[in-house]
Amino acid sequence: MDLKEAYEVIKKEWHAAERKVKKLEKELEKLRKEGASDSRVQKLLSQIQGLNKKISQYKSLADRYQELYEKERAKVKELENDKFSLELENQHLRDKLEFLEEASSEEITASKEAEAQIAALKDEVARLTARLNNNGTNTGTPTSKTAIDQKKVIPNSREKSGLPKGGQTGHEKHEMPQFSDEEITDTIPHELTECPKCGSHNLEEIEESYKDEFDYEVKVIKRRHRFVIYKCLDCGATVKAPLGSLKAANQYGKVIQAMALSLMDLGFVSINRTRKILTGFSPEPLTLSEGYLAKLQKRYSKKLHAFIADLKNIIIGLPLIYWDDTVVFVNTARACMRFYGNERIALYTAHLHKDLEGILEDNILPVLSSGTKVMHDHNTINYHEGFVFRNVECNQHLERDLQKLFDSSSH
Repeated sequence: MDLKEAYEVIKKEWHAAERKVKKLEKELEKLRKEGASDSRVQKLLSQIQGLNKKISQYKSLADRYQELYEKERAKVKELENDKFSLELENQHLRDKLEFLEEASSEEITASKEAEAQIAALKDEVARLTARLNNNGTNTGTPTSKTAIDQKKVIPNSREKSGLPKGGQTGHEKHEMPQFSDEEITDTIPHELTECPKCGSHNLEEIEESYKDEFDYEVKVIKRRHRFVIYKCLDCGATVKAPLGSLKAANQYGKVIQAMALSLMDLGFVSINRTRKILTGFSPEPLTLSEGYLAKLQKRYSKKLHAFIADLKNIIIGLPLIYWDDTVVFVNTARACMRFYGNERIALYTAHLHKDLEGILEDNILPVLSSGTKVMHDHNTINYHEGFVFRNVECNQHLERDLQKLFDSSSH
């Protein structure tokens, strides 16, 4: 899907949400006239508010897609205009060269200069043409930045086998073994009171079989902590047991907090969807707010400082380190997400800018010794004079660079 198609999809979602808001507003007005209960009215108001929020998000996203699309169009048009201008100038010089071929020896010298200029212009035309053909196969261009008039190339090293999808005929079947008698927590009998064939009630048990089922259920816990207040008979002081992590009169427990953090930080689920999922899990109403979930991430991230420091020390001691960074968007502004590690461990850092200052702040590359190898995809910042480690470049990116040279020069 290109930017224009994405814009049309978002636009449809936006208009659909606006139509739904109008429908709900009419329904709300009808309920108010009928004197409906506050809960029903509040429910509709909540739905309308949520839809209006979505509409605002759709508008913002649609504006962004349209802006990006217009920038791409302008960029392509500018390159095409440059190419056309160079071709016109090239033809003009060819005509001039034909005229000079009939001139004197002094004019022949000028014609040679014109030929050199023509060759240079040809190279420039070839360079601009190659630039128009750049994509993820011959440069590090991400697929999201593929030009509008080009087909996206999604890297995939797997080859088609021609076999049907799924398990093949004769493959080994894998299934869970039955539970032992000690593991059984619940037994459900499945019995008959009459014969399903003749309707007789005269049935005799001759044997039985078993099928096991692995499942779980969410149990709502409303736990009350009792803190006893004492008076010291020796000093007269009033004391009570420590509150620990319990601050408010009522708060969410550690299991709910752990589930929320797992969804957001391991499953990459949005805050809005995390709230809906956790609310859906509970058989009783669970009124988690998005603000609470956002603050939850921030609060627990502060508890990871010691762990991150230990992880940095491990990475610094590795003989071979991989690192890479990429552009992400934070509140519609360009920012940077950076990775350090290997196949076993990973440390991610984030910065508002993709520059040397962020690398110095991470304080990993600056402290590496000359015996450490650092693999990257030709991040030129790695060759900074202040670094002493040994650089190792990714072969896949080098192959793309070579492909780009071949596409540009045909050599």
